[in-house]
Amino acid sequence: MNYWILTMEYPPFHGGGISTYCHHTVKMLENNGDNVTVIVSDHSLESKIERSKNGATTLIRFNPGNKPYNNYLGYGAALSYEFLEVVNEEIERSGRPDFIEAQDYKGIAYYILNDKKLNRNSYFQNIPIIIVAHAPSYVVLDYDQAPTFKLPDFWSGEMEKWSMTAADILIFPTEYTKNLILPTLNRKDANSHVVLHPFYLENSNIVATNNSKKKLVYLGKLTYTKGIIQLISFFSNLWDQGFDYPLSMIGDDHFYSPRNSSMKDYLSKKYKRHVDSGKLNFEGKLPPLEVKQKIKESDIVIVSSLFETFSYATAEAMALGKVVLISNSGGHSELVSNKISGFVYEQYNFDSFKSSLFEAISLDDQTSSKITHAALKFVEESLNPNKIYQHKTKILKSYTAGDHKTYPFIREISTTTTLIDKPYEKDLLSIVIPYYNSGKYLPDTLNSLNKITYSNCEIIVVNDGSDELESIEVLADLQKKFDFKLISQPNKGLAEARNAGAFFARGEFMAFLDADDLVHPEYYVKAIHVLKNYDNVSFVGAWTQYFEGSEAVWVTFTPEPPYILMHNTLNTSALVYKRNHFLTSGLNDSAMVYGMEDYDSMLSMLEAGFRGVSIPELLFIYRIREDSMSRAFNQINQLYLFRLISKKHKSLFNQYGEEICNFLNANGPSYLYDNPTWEPYTDVPKLWNKIQELSNLLEESTASTLNNEQKDKTKTKSNRKEWKIENLNNEDKAEAIRKWYHKEYEVLPLWYKRFGHVIKVLQGRRSINSILKK
Repeated sequence: MNYWILTMEYPPFHGGGISTYCHHTVKMLENNGDNVTVIVSDHSLESKIERSKNGATTLIRFNPGNKPYNNYLGYGAALSYEFLEVVNEEIERSGRPDFIEAQDYKGIAYYILNDKKLNRNSYFQNIPIIIVAHAPSYVVLDYDQAPTFKLPDFWSGEMEKWSMTAADILIFPTEYTKNLILPTLNRKDANSHVVLHPFYLENSNIVATNNSKKKLVYLGKLTYTKGIIQLISFFSNLWDQGFDYPLSMIGDDHFYSPRNSSMKDYLSKKYKRHVDSGKLNFEGKLPPLEVKQKIKESDIVIVSSLFETFSYATAEAMALGKVVLISNSGGHSELVSNKISGFVYEQYNFDSFKSSLFEAISLDDQTSSKITHAALKFVEESLNPNKIYQHKTKILKSYTAGDHKTYPFIREISTTTTLIDKPYEKDLLSIVIPYYNSGKYLPDTLNSLNKITYSNCEIIVVNDGSDELESIEVLADLQKKFDFKLISQPNKGLAEARNAGAFFARGEFMAFLDADDLVHPEYYVKAIHVLKNYDNVSFVGAWTQYFEGSEAVWVTFTPEPPYILMHNTLNTSALVYKRNHFLTSGLNDSAMVYGMEDYDSMLSMLEAGFRGVSIPELLFIYRIREDSMSRAFNQINQLYLFRLISKKHKSLFNQYGEEICNFLNANGPSYLYDNPTWEPYTDVPKLWNKIQELSNLLEESTASTLNNEQKDKTKTKSNRKEWKIENLNNEDKAEAIRKWYHKEYEVLPLWYKRFGHVIKVLQGRRSINSILKK
């Protein structure tokens, strides 16, 4: 078997549970004669990519970043896209594997699964993709009391949920994990399985301790999820009552969100008296060998987690012959039988903890030996790699593909509307181009359509009462050069022009294309392939490349509530539809007089249960014009349009009201968002500080790189920029900054676009040299 593993952790470069899992799993596969390839992201790598081979295992390490998509995708999404690239390159290099396994954490297989589901290439079509649920961030953040709705963490959770939903095979390490996570996914459990993690016992001479005072050790990261707040509270209570046993905390420090502090600092200050007395000892993160030595020297190992999928720390302690004391609220509780192979206490019950701890401390040698031998027997038998290999390979070999006609969405929306059954010409694509005084641009658009690879199409131009003589003449001339059907009507606005074209069209499929935009030759072929392949997909979009007034990229995403109810994630002016689905629920509303009629149309379709997807590829080309309709967007008319939309789709907004409320509280007003994979810049004081810092940085950098003559030439421009920034320093500064930074990119003057580059420098998305080149 040729088996590939994708991970963000791999020993000896990384620690943690995923790294430990990879160590034991790779060894298990090797020992059973399989060829293994491990692909791991590694920021410590000096070169871009490095390949090495050890026996039957090929290790591919890559240093993520410095790719074009790093400029328009946040770290997590860009990392997933780079995993896709590295996997594609390795398939071209060495051939296809039999299986690809990936961790759930951060959704690193998100774009690989996108490629497979959208059939962007043939590499993955016959390769089952396996997701192993280790510790999805959306669950961990919730237990850690962190702001789960804050971007980009919320979107990482969306990527994780979709990856686990779309995976061919989903593996949980314990029943607890399956019962906790599976209900959060829109997934049938036919190919969802519980497979314990393998664990190799190592030869180790365990020396029994004869200390009169027992050594108590906590193993785990210093996070709320690991239950240490409750644990130390319990111990503090005992110490205050005269309990004389110290506790050593072994694990890496982490940020504690609710206290805006590191967990160690918070606990050290709160329990300073116990730290000063030597009762509470924080030993930090230790090398693996040193951790094992600490375990050997201990008598009782405590794992107090609120949530665990498996817990190698528990297995390690059991294998080393130690009495374990664990909480009952995680997958680790399935590794221990209370009072038989260790002790299990009720998570939030002090009396249960005290009773279990005192009983563990009071064990005589015979009973202690009986318990530790039972623990070792469990590890030897239940976590035996050969046994687990047989179980896992049986699942893999018995895998059969499920429903190929249903696209996996994160959330189910039931279809509530009867589909219009209007006759159509099968496979025909009708391309509708609304036209209003666009003679300057329509020739480019029609030339673009001459290059498309989907041949069975009709082009419909809807002249919406053009009154510009030049545009009228151009349209008449173009009729002689291009094959398109012309509809003419009095000026009714963009919404009615689109609707007129949709009613006139004859095709099974339909696309809107504004008279100044272009399409990639492959866009319609790829979109219609998706529409044909999935019964539950009604429209398709793609990533968008801006041109003329900007070179930026708009990355788009499959629209999912609740996020889509606050911010549009799709190029809705250029979607490809199943036409009857659009006619049923997607007609443009002329009440959206200031714009956003295409966004409203998509929400109408979603509300009726007609879903859509985004192809993560630059297939649509959007012209940035000085006189475009979106230039007229401002905060007032946007707020008005959002008010109309929320009223019109009240039932959908009511359904996700709780999530919307939490999301807006975490991220600020949605009209200021840009991309869900980045942190939105809606914190005005924070932004103002960045402006001031950057202003100083630019002055210093400019002074050190420009000669005196250049300084003289740019002095006036520099003063002008400083004047504009200072002008914001008034009683309306906060609102002015919002408007200044968050207007649509296309309507900004040149100096404002330069400022956008400056912001990207502060975000780490551009180098300071990139500004100086401008």
